[in-house]
Amino acid sequence: MLPTHSWERAGRGDFTFDLATTPSCVGAISERFRTLPGVARSLHPTHSVAAIGPQAKGLIHGHEHALTPCGEGTPYARLIDAGGQILFLGATLDQNTAYHTLEALAAVPYLMRPDSETFAVTGADGRARDVPFRRHARGPDRRFAATAELLEANGILRRGRVAASASLLVEAAPMAALVLDHLRKDPNYLVA
Repeated sequence: MLPTHSWERAGRGDFTFDLATTPSCVGAISERFRTLPGVARSLHPTHSVAAIGPQAKGLIHGHEHALTPCGEGTPYARLIDAGGQILFLGATLDQNTAYHTLEALAAVPYLMRPDSETFAVTGADGRARDVPFRRHARGPDRRFAATAELLEANGILRRGRVAASASLLVEAAPMAALVLDHLRKDPNYLVA
């Protein structure tokens, strides 16, 4: 499963999303992956993901009906529930979208904009529909990467190399349990 965060690529203010053609905004790897045969993509205009394999459709199913882009009922939460792993190739935990899942599950007050906005969403059937979605609020700045030592000390994060890239491998469920515990004690735990 790879995030494709399509809305960001289209540019702020462009409230359109086409499941088949809207490109990924999180790099060349996710864009190439999105276009491979057999890859399924979630129908969410701001935080879509692409997945392949026997569990792909189950991971992405109904993403467009979730109350938040990354919370309950999303591929991000399902990956945690399934005990998946998150691999960061040449990236830090600052790129860990799953932390937004934990913020949503902890209902932190700064995460979501108060109102929904309408997106023109074109699904697999080629039909465009106007669909309301709530987006993440701007700011505050987060300190996701600052949690690396805590995760590593608890055996949740492993460091290594993939080719020339320094990489991190994170166990999603234990990461969620540990960070959620901190967020429930202090809703600003991930705020810079």
